Amino acid sequence: MIEARVPAMSEVIDPRAEVLSVVSGMGSLNVIWCNRIGTLSFVDTASHAVYRYVMGRHQTKPNEGALGIDRLDAIGAFGLPIDYQGRLLTSYRSTGQVTRVDVDGVERDIGASGVGAPSDLVYAIDGSIYIADLPESGAAGAVVQYTRGGETRVAASTCPCPSGVTLDTRQLHLLVADQQLNAVYRFPITADGGLEPPSVVLEGPAGSVSGLAARV
Repeated sequence: MIEARVPAMSEVIDPRAEVLSVVSGMGSLNVIWCNRIGTLSFVDTASHAVYRYVMGRHQTKPNEGALGIDRLDAIGAFGLPIDYQGRLLTSYRSTGQVTRVDVDGVERDIGASGVGAPSDLVYAIDGSIYIADLPESGAAGAVVQYTRGGETRVAASTCPCPSGVTLDTRQLHLLVADQQLNAVYRFPITADGGLEPPSVVLEGPAGSVSGLAARV
């Protein structure tokens, strides 16, 4: 049973969801992402390996899936969404790169210009990518949208230190965690993928907000 102390969080996590252990015996896990067909991706920060946990077509229980290794050299990887073609996306805070593993198995920089320190990203149904870009070298942080056509634009500058992004179940709102303001914001998404002024979903004490592990 999941307890949501803030009602709006029920838009991200179903309070009726059953809590099950699907993988155990791993190292130091971080950057957990799950898509709508049940594929779970996460990184072991001790070994720098990216794992993918996949449910079979005829399996009905979350703990009946198969665990495999996607990559072995994901040093400094953050944000691990899988796009609708099954390609793994990764952001690297240290280098400012956002990459995609294409169908030929080669990891390529997608060319998201103007991104300095991407800490998280999420793939949207319209083919665009929202990136939480941390402040760097005096520049303010921002939420950046990389459109399907390859254009990079600042979607929101409201959050000075965005560290996590996710979408609600209907993809009508983008949720952004800001580790400086210690709050989670909800941005309505416009028809062209832009973001309208946000409302506050959750506020916490200093150091309590760093990211959003839930994915839809």
